[in-house]
Amino acid sequence: MHAVEDRKFDLAPSESLENQALIREARRLRRRRWTIGLLVAVSLAVAAFGYVVASRTPHSPSSSSRAIGASKARTLPVPECKFANIRVKVQNGDGLHHGVEFITFSNVSRTSCSLSGYPTVDAILNSGTPPANVAGIYAPSPTNAVKKAADVEYAWAGGVDSGDVAPKVFVAPVIDLKAQSGVATSTLNWVDGPNGNATCPAFSKLRIGVAGGLVTRFVRSYEPLCYEFAVTPIVAGKTGSMFVPADFSRKANELFNVKSGASLLRSEAAVLHRDLASPTKYSVEQELQVAASVRDTSQLLSQDNYPWSRLKDPLSNFDQDASTFSGDAVQQLVDGGSGRVAQKAYVKFLASTTPVENMLKQLS
Repeated sequence: MHAVEDRKFDLAPSESLENQALIREARRLRRRRWTIGLLVAVSLAVAAFGYVVASRTPHSPSSSSRAIGASKARTLPVPECKFANIRVKVQNGDGLHHGVEFITFSNVSRTSCSLSGYPTVDAILNSGTPPANVAGIYAPSPTNAVKKAADVEYAWAGGVDSGDVAPKVFVAPVIDLKAQSGVATSTLNWVDGPNGNATCPAFSKLRIGVAGGLVTRFVRSYEPLCYEFAVTPIVAGKTGSMFVPADFSRKANELFNVKSGASLLRSEAAVLHRDLASPTKYSVEQELQVAASVRDTSQLLSQDNYPWSRLKDPLSNFDQDASTFSGDAVQQLVDGGSGRVAQKAYVKFLASTTPVENMLKQLS
């Protein structure tokens, strides 16, 4: 959200019609608040009556026991793999000018377990003299030097393919490995040739970390390591590649969206509040545009179908209080003399941000 000084407004004569619409909308919002108050009162009365009726209804022990039984019957998540239960192998898969190693993780235990995320991979760089046939191209490295592989979602040898549209927030899939037969794979990718007269280090061993442990694996006597050293997520199967629909991280993406939307709305409301305190600094048309932005942002935020039912009520209140503040701000700009009303509405809006922030922290 830019500071208010950075806002630019190009107002056309026809936009006065939009301002009139905002004014009508502000008055409609006032009427709506009275209607909502009446509906809330009626709803509370109905809820109270329902509570009295329910409290007088005999409780059925069988229904309670069925509910408990159903909760126990739910499928439990597969526990994470322990390092002792995983066997790690590497297999060369070189391509043209590309170095590739397939890293395989096999479950050798008698129970199923799961892996997720990236293995840590360090190339242990060679410090000895390179072979004569590559002298002058691949240079020796200092003793005990290592090169850490960067995490990437997808590379030329494999990874998580989520289609043409990558998720905003990447969440690695959880891979369940069946007892004594489950296999998962990750790929290591790099460019194995230098550019021009440059020189590159080389390696013959990899240090691989997974499930809380480390193993060292011999690769080949001399693997040149020049650029783009990267490792892909652990995926199911032996191919190192796995297609997952783009919405596989929907909850993470939706959480990212609602956090961004809530932050934007708070910033816009703060700008509008400052504008109302300096009525001569900006034109009425400019301030009305900010008020409209507050109202529209709040409505868009509350209308999205987020996958958490408990977030619905805090967001609904957040939207209602933001819309009320926007309407009161418009009323102050048009009628004047109602600054205290808008100030109270802004304070109430700030109070309604707290439940939203707390809920977002719980969902993170």
